[in-house]
Amino acid sequence: MRSFLKDLISDPLILLLLVAIFVVYIAVAFEYATQGKHPQKLEKIITLLIFFIIPGVQISPFNLIHPENLAAPEVGVPAILSRLIPYGCTMLILKTRYSDFLQNILLIFLDPFLTVFLALLVVSMFWSETPNLTLRASLVMLGLSAVAAHIAKRYSWKEMCHFLRLSTAFISILSLFYAIALPGIGVSGKGWKGVLRHGNPLGSLMAFTTILWGLYAVENPRLRKVSSVISGISLIVMLQTNSASAKVLLAVLLCLVVSLGYLRKLNFKIAFTAISIFLVISIIMGIFVVENVETIIVDVLDKDLTLNGRIPLWTKLIQASANKPLLGYGYKGFWQEWRGPDNPAAPYATSDFGWIAPHGHNGFLDVIIDFGWVGFFCFFISFVKTIALGVMYMIRNKNSDALIPLVMLTYIIMSNLAQSDLMIARGIWFYYIILVIRMSLDITGKEIRGYRNFN
Repeated sequence: MRSFLKDLISDPLILLLLVAIFVVYIAVAFEYATQGKHPQKLEKIITLLIFFIIPGVQISPFNLIHPENLAAPEVGVPAILSRLIPYGCTMLILKTRYSDFLQNILLIFLDPFLTVFLALLVVSMFWSETPNLTLRASLVMLGLSAVAAHIAKRYSWKEMCHFLRLSTAFISILSLFYAIALPGIGVSGKGWKGVLRHGNPLGSLMAFTTILWGLYAVENPRLRKVSSVISGISLIVMLQTNSASAKVLLAVLLCLVVSLGYLRKLNFKIAFTAISIFLVISIIMGIFVVENVETIIVDVLDKDLTLNGRIPLWTKLIQASANKPLLGYGYKGFWQEWRGPDNPAAPYATSDFGWIAPHGHNGFLDVIIDFGWVGFFCFFISFVKTIALGVMYMIRNKNSDALIPLVMLTYIIMSNLAQSDLMIARGIWFYYIILVIRMSLDITGKEIRGYRNFN
C-alpha cells in the first residue's frame, strides 16, 4: 500500500491533481464555514474531535495528527510541516471563530505560577543537552496550552463537560470494539489497551469515565439508561486493562464523590482542608497499593513493598535530581533512550529488577527531574490554587457538573503516581490547563486587561 501511494505521489501529474483537489476541498469547506450557523456547528465538531484525539488515540488517521508526534526526536522537519497542515487548514476555514485565538492565549497569565512554569519549558533549552529537542517539545506543549486556553474561554464549564462525556464515551466504545473485534490492535500482553497507546492510561481514563457518566446518570433521569450503559462499558474496559492503578483510582474517585456530597454543604476552609487531607491519604495509600493489590487480595508472596522496582528507581532519580536541584535537566533533557549510552538517564534508569525505565513512572518526580525544585514549586502552587478554585466552584454550584473539577484533579494526581503522563502533550495536561483557566474565570471573574469578551 505504501509503495502504491509512493508511486502515485512520485508522478507529477497525479501530485498536481491531488494538490488541486485539496485546494478545492479547502475552498468549499471555507465557503461552508462562513454561511449562517455553520461556523458555530463546525467549531463544536472540531472541538469535540480535539477532546477525542488528545488522550492519545492511536487509530489512523487520528494518530497522525496528534500533537505529541510533533515532539518525537525521530520526526524530521518535512514530517512536522506536513502534520501541521491540518491545524493550519482548520484555523483558515474557521478564521472567524479563531479570530480571538491570540487574545485567549493571554488567559494563561491569570495564574502567575503557571506562567513561570510554562516559561521554564522554553528557557530550559539553555541548559538542556539537546536544546533543539527541548525547544521543539516545549513549543508543542505551549501550542497545546494555547488551544486549551482558547477552548476554556469560548465554552462554559457545562459545555466542556458535554465534550468530555461524548469524547470519553467514544473512546470507551471504540476500545471495547477494538479489543474484541481487532485484538491485534486493542489488546497488549497485559490486557486491553483499546485505542490508546497502553493499558495503564486507558484504565485510568476509563475509571474517570465511569464516574463521569455515573454522575450524569444520577443527575439526568431521562438519560439514565444510556448513561448507565456507557458507564458500565467504561467499567468493563477498565477492568480488562488489568491496571492496578486504575482500580485504585476508581476506588478513590468513588470515595471522593460520596464525600463531596457532604463537603459541599460546609464552608470553604473546612471543605478545602478536608479535601486536602483526603488527597494526601489517597496518594499515600495509592502508592502503597498500586503494585501490591494482587498480593493484598490473594496473598501471593512474589511481590514486595518496593512496588516492583519503582521505589529503587525513584531513589536513584532523587539522586539524579540532586545533581541539578534548582532547574533540572531541561524539558525532555533527561529521558533520552534514543541516545543509547549517551542517555543522561542511563546511570539511573536501570532497575534492580533488570528493566530499563523509559520514564520515571511518576509524573511529579519527572517534573523535578526536568525543571528542578523551582519548577516543581511553581507547578505545586498552581495545582493547589486550582484545587481551591474547584472547592469554591463546588460550593457555589449545586449540580453534578460542579463536582467534576475536583474529580478531574484527583484523576490527574492519582494517574501520575505510577505513570508519567503529566508532562506529555496529551489529555492530562490539556485537561489541567482548561481547569486552571475556566475555574479562574468562573470564580474570580478576572480577565486580562483590555481583553475583548467573546459574545
